[in-house]
Amino acid sequence: MKNTTPPKIVQEYLENFGLDKSEFPVHIFPKQIQDIILSTNECIDYPIDYIAPSLFFSCAVAIGNTHSIEVKKGWEETAILYMAIVGSPGINKTHPLAFAISPLLDKDIEANEVYKKAIAEYDRIANMSKKEREEEGISDFPIEPQLKKYVVSDITPESLSSILSINARGIVYYADELAAWFNNFNRYNKGSEEQTMQ
Repeated sequence: MKNTTPPKIVQEYLENFGLDKSEFPVHIFPKQIQDIILSTNECIDYPIDYIAPSLFFSCAVAIGNTHSIEVKKGWEETAILYMAIVGSPGINKTHPLAFAISPLLDKDIEANEVYKKAIAEYDRIANMSKKEREEEGISDFPIEPQLKKYVVSDITPESLSSILSINARGIVYYADELAAWFNNFNRYNKGSEEQTMQ
């Protein structure tokens, strides 16, 4: 009987299309990114096939909707990228992606600190009387601050829509496990979350 385990199926696919001996094209990246890819591979054993696309993905998130490219007249594309790292258990899939998006998570932490201070000040002013605001020289009622984010996870389609309205440059939906992401579809409602994510 033919062996149909997942690793054998993947290996057979790669061999059939001549991809079993191909290497990830690290040369497409700027020199500084190549150095990160090769150094993390050599020093902490990040597979090149995982760290290179993870860095590419992180760059796409950072660019977001700030730039677009005109493929041809009337057809523009932004830096939208969907990525899933697939491999056998225990071959270091999680760490390269976590490493690549860590600067974005750091930015989110910084933004959260700014937001906490801004919302505290907003609440302070909102609770003042008109006379108290005038005494402090505050002429207009403050605009409620909004939290800027790069990375979200484990959210409902409704909250995703709200977050996107605040973060027009774009965000990344990050799920550590692909199976967990699929299993969470329609967890909070009986809607069609699968279609929302397309």
